[in-house]
Amino acid sequence: MRLIPVVFLFAAALLSGCGRHPAAGVWATDQDNAYGIKRLRVGFDGRAEFETTKPEPASWHCFWGATGKYSASLQCRSSAQPEVTRNFVLTVSEPGEGRLQARLMHGAETAAIFVLLDENPTPVVKPFNPE
Repeated sequence: MRLIPVVFLFAAALLSGCGRHPAAGVWATDQDNAYGIKRLRVGFDGRAEFETTKPEPASWHCFWGATGKYSASLQCRSSAQPEVTRNFVLTVSEPGEGRLQARLMHGAETAAIFVLLDENPTPVVKPFNPE
């Protein structure tokens, strides 16, 4: 029975490091950008999505992972070219005064600069209720 407290303490120590990454959230911009992106949703589940209007309208679906304390890489495919994977990097400003900002880079080009909105990036899906 001495094993149970040890296992519990080990599990608690392991889980205490599992916090929200700063990249997770709903990001928005009101600035014009090369891709025409208005919002970026980075979910807690490792998925992200955004829409572009430039150079052509497309929906982008991505998988993301943390690459640093304030950065994440996104591997994305667009509805316009689903066979091509494009890599983006999202870098979040360190917490300080004001709202968090993030810069989405595609190679050496800034795709967009965002501010964090107070929204859940992984909305709860309501169960089907056939009435």
